[in-house]
Formats: sequence, C-alpha cells, structure tokens
Amino acid sequence: MGRQSAGRFYLAALAVSIMRASVCEEKGGRSGMLHTLSRLVFGPFEGRRRWQRNFERLYAIAVAGMNYGRDEFSTNGELALMRHVSATAARTSGPIVLFDVGANVGGYGAALLDRFTMANAFVHAFEPSAETYAALTKRLGGRDHIALHNFGFSDRAERRELYSSEGLSGLSSVYPRLLAHRDIEMNKSETIELRRLDDFCEAESIESIHFLKIDVEGHELSVLKGAERMLREGRIHSIQWEFGGCNIDSRTFFRDFYYLLNDQYRIFRIVKDGIHPVPRYWEGLEIFDTVNYFAERR
Repeated sequence: MGRQSAGRFYLAALAVSIMRASVCEEKGGRSGMLHTLSRLVFGPFEGRRRWQRNFERLYAIAVAGMNYGRDEFSTNGELALMRHVSATAARTSGPIVLFDVGANVGGYGAALLDRFTMANAFVHAFEPSAETYAALTKRLGGRDHIALHNFGFSDRAERRELYSSEGLSGLSSVYPRLLAHRDIEMNKSETIELRRLDDFCEAESIESIHFLKIDVEGHELSVLKGAERMLREGRIHSIQWEFGGCNIDSRTFFRDFYYLLNDQYRIFRIVKDGIHPVPRYWEGLEIFDTVNYFAERR
C-alpha cells in the first residue's frame, strides 16, 4: 500500500469508527444517516481481503485507546478511581467499609489504606490461596484498619479447586484456564474455601459496603450473585470489577453484569484519568481483553 493510499485509509477508518462508536454508545445501534454516510466514505475498503491487516491494526489501536489490555492498577486508572471513591466516602458519617475481594499479595489493599485514611474507614481483604495469603499477611498483617481473611466468595458456600501457574500467580482461578496461546500452564491446584458475601456481612454485622472491589479471575459474577440481599437492599454503594480473558473460561459476559446492575447502578468503564459512562448495552462491548468497570448507585 502506498503512503498516500494508506493515509486516506486510516483517516477514513478513524472517522467512521468514531461515528459508529458514538452512535452505538448513545443509541445502542446505528442511525440511518450515519450508516449511509459510512457506506459512502468507507465503501472502497470495508469487507475486502486486501484491507484486513489494516483493519486489524486499527482495531488494536482503538481497543488500547479505550484502556483495554492494561492490568496494572497503578497505571490503568484504578488509583484515580480510588480518589473519586474516597471523595464520596469523606461525606459519609457512618462506617466506611471497603472490600478487597481477590486481594492477592496486598498491593491493592495497601493502596486502599494509603488513600482512605479516615478514622471510620476499614478494609476487609479476602484471599483464598494459602501461599498467596501468607504473602498478604506478611505485607499487611498487623496494620491498623484492615482485617485479612483466608477465603473467597461465590454464589454458594463450598470448597473448590483453585488453579494457578507457578509462583504467586495473579492468574489463579477456580476455572482451569486454557492459556497455551500465552505459553502459560495452569499446572497447580489447591482446595479453597468460598462463602457467600451476604452470609459474611450478616455474621459480621456489616450493614453496608461503601466500595466493593472484585478481581477473582472470571468468578466476579458469582461473587455478586452471592451478594443478592446486599444488592437488593441497596447496601453496596459502589462496585469495581475486572473483566477480560478469564470471562471466556467462566463463560460470563458483560451483558450479565449490565443486566444485573443497571437498574440500581450507573455503569462506567475505568480509563486512565477517570471513568467513562456506559449508558446502554450493545454486543460490541463484549471485548475479552482486560479492563475494569465501575458501578455507582443511582
């Protein structure tokens, strides 16, 4: 492809992609006028074999631009979200209860403690893996305003296998993930304890949760189903959950989260410098590359 031809392709592709994304976000579909315009502008390129590699490159650029594929919480916008959540918490007179579900070795929990410095703030961190929990205890055990728990959450109380790769894997999942395409083998397993979030809150007399963060490698929907009462009674103010390739293994979709939460919560995608609204569901949102979503009560 010549430079001039490539330039025209990318300009046309970018313009039409932006128009289509705007229409889908606002209306959940295409408008007739923009669809016709896109056909006129994009007709010479769309659906043709010659241009497929260029479309693939453009798609990769667009997905990265929407903050997919970034799983490091210190740089992907999760810390910016903490500032937003702590600002809303500062206006709360009662207990500020924060749940870190899938605490791993404590990096996220430490960040919560650093940002929620109010005397009435308290973190509950949950990590079911014995080896990872030992590392979590080494890092955060003994600190004030936090309790560590060596179990996880699900839609039912049970004991279940947790699969992982070598070392203190951040990929540990209750699903035996197929990751050969990434040269990763989930060749370790251990039996862990899972409880229902509703049962834990009742047992601990926790009346409300200001912020519920869930990062459990594909099991996020089951965690929320185990919080049915707390959600139904409006006792969880805001929720952050990870979505990505692990949801292929658990066979869960963004649609499942959207319809579970949308009536009571405004839903956002977390970006580097804040949150971007997701006002309506459409199938193009089913992108199985790591991203985090945020839901805040209406």
